[in-house]
Amino acid sequence: MKNSTRNTISIVVRPLLVSALSVVVGLPLGGVPTVRAQTPPAPIVAMFDIENQGAPLDNDSMARLSNMMFGLLVAGGFKLTPQDQVRQRVIELKRDSYKDCFDQSCQIELGKAVAAAKSMSTRVTRVGESCQVATAVYDLRTEATDSGASAEGPCTEAGVSLAIRRVVAQLTGGRAGGEGTAGRIVGGVALDRGEAIVNEPTDRMGFLFVRTNPAGATVYVNGQEKGPSPQQLELPEGRYVVVAEMGRLYHPARQEVVLTTEGTRLVLDLVPAHGRVDITSKPSGAEVWLDGVKEGITPLRLDRKPSGTYRMRVQLEEYVAAEQDLVVADGQTVRIHRDLDPDWGTLLVESDPPGAAIVLDDEATGLVTPARFQRVRPGVHIVRLSLAGHGERADKAGVVRGQEARLSVQLDPMLGTLVVTSAYGDGTPCEGDLVIDGKGVGRTPWRGQVLAVEHSVSVACPGGRGTQRAQVRHNQRTESVVAVSGRAPVDEAAQAAARAAQAERERAARAEAERAAQARQRQAQAAAEGGTGAVSGAVTQGVTAPVPGERRVRVPVTLSVAEGFLRYGGDTRRTHVGMGLDVGLRFRGASWLVPGLGLWWTVESPVAVTLRPGIQWYFGKFPMYVRTALAAMVTPRRSVGFHAGLGGDIPLWKGGFLALEATTTVWSARVVPVEFRLGIGHAF
Repeated sequence: MKNSTRNTISIVVRPLLVSALSVVVGLPLGGVPTVRAQTPPAPIVAMFDIENQGAPLDNDSMARLSNMMFGLLVAGGFKLTPQDQVRQRVIELKRDSYKDCFDQSCQIELGKAVAAAKSMSTRVTRVGESCQVATAVYDLRTEATDSGASAEGPCTEAGVSLAIRRVVAQLTGGRAGGEGTAGRIVGGVALDRGEAIVNEPTDRMGFLFVRTNPAGATVYVNGQEKGPSPQQLELPEGRYVVVAEMGRLYHPARQEVVLTTEGTRLVLDLVPAHGRVDITSKPSGAEVWLDGVKEGITPLRLDRKPSGTYRMRVQLEEYVAAEQDLVVADGQTVRIHRDLDPDWGTLLVESDPPGAAIVLDDEATGLVTPARFQRVRPGVHIVRLSLAGHGERADKAGVVRGQEARLSVQLDPMLGTLVVTSAYGDGTPCEGDLVIDGKGVGRTPWRGQVLAVEHSVSVACPGGRGTQRAQVRHNQRTESVVAVSGRAPVDEAAQAAARAAQAERERAARAEAERAAQARQRQAQAAAEGGTGAVSGAVTQGVTAPVPGERRVRVPVTLSVAEGFLRYGGDTRRTHVGMGLDVGLRFRGASWLVPGLGLWWTVESPVAVTLRPGIQWYFGKFPMYVRTALAAMVTPRRSVGFHAGLGGDIPLWKGGFLALEATTTVWSARVVPVEFRLGIGHAF
């Protein structure tokens, strides 16, 4: 019990006495010696390219895998001889190629030639469906293996890449970003943290003071974490391994000390495991990606980038992305500049005739041919051209990076027929010089083929001119009557002839009136004498004189057949045979005007039924007439037109007659049939 109490007091009092002595005497904590520790120098390793033993990978893939492994080892702390130096030594040794030097004796010889302490060889061997990656490290002094690692994965570039990361993780204790173990490395050698050290129990204590450069590193003593530096630890006498770590940006530092009651002051210098990276591009403003992570925009500076090999990609819209491996070494500055190649070509679009609107890849450009497009992405593009009177055409254009593609298109015209006539305001036709769209083409009347667009039509006749717009449609006929301002020139001779003709017509009319009066007088005399016969021959100007005893209203009924022809689309066609029943009303006091209604139908398919309400206008000595009527089709479709005819009634028996007539029905400007009617009728 006394010994236990004495030991406890000794443990408590001793640090106090030591502290007091350090203050009074001025010694650092009782004269505790200071030990400054740094990371031990790493051996130089000559790494050889990976040997392919049956893996389905080409030479480019193997080169990328070797470069990746080199970068991972550098990031893990290995000091590697530059690969170019190793290859140069191979040439000096007059080997056929670097890949021939895969045997151990050759690699040991080359390792010594480049002043390396160790050499590293790696093989990728196909075993069944998998590939094994095996790495061996040789000590060139003893010419024996020093360490090694292996891993398996799929026989693809990605699978072998993952296996290499596992191998590097085993060699570096996980520092290179693989699937490594819990250990750490110093210069490519796994750290011994002293976990296996077992000190003999004692009550003799000493102080261990640990400081790091930079401060804040995590301190481990015999594998046990003690916290961030600086640390002041009271430990029993014995052997201790002190390790300081500070993330990926610094290499860990290790120092083994023997602690006594006098204590130990330890300073650990952590060597930076990062470098500085300066990346520029032309043009600037490009995105910089390292191992799939966006780092920023050029110009870019990364002051504390962890050491290792990264896959760098510099990309900018409309430029070809640039890729390369970026190796960051401890404490070094890497400067990289990339000139980005344009990722576009130019496209020249032409047409005959020019002036066609351009649509590129379904987007209206607002430009017309000819036009040159800059910065067009490489590949196949769809170009659509449209021009009034020429329709639309689509073509493909292939654009190659850095070159100009040319697309020339011939546009076929779309034509229609234009007929131009001209007349003065009073309806008098005239002949004049014709100008269409500012170009003289002849004189009116004129007919020709023009583009199926809207045209400006101008006519200059004697004494005036006129202009109007004419819309011509494809494969159709368009008629344009240009109204000319002013009056027709006065022709004195023509006017005199017209006056003479008018006087003659008036004289003839007076004579005819006299004859009609005489006829009426004779009819009156016959009635006075008591005659009952009908006088049917007294006809003047188409008016039959009323006969005493005749009914006031008669109803002429006619049954007829008709057939004819029509012009449509430049062809002459026969009309369908039709039959009709016409019923009229003839009033005794106005026999020259006979209103009536006709019902007509075709006897050929398709059957068309038409109603024709109208008037027959009789004239002349012979019972001639002009028919004007409205034509209303009720089946097979409903349509309205104008019906006109010229004919006469030939007397056959009392009240009976034979009807002959030429008719036409205007349904539209394009359909005007001409028919001939033959009928038999009777006036009831």
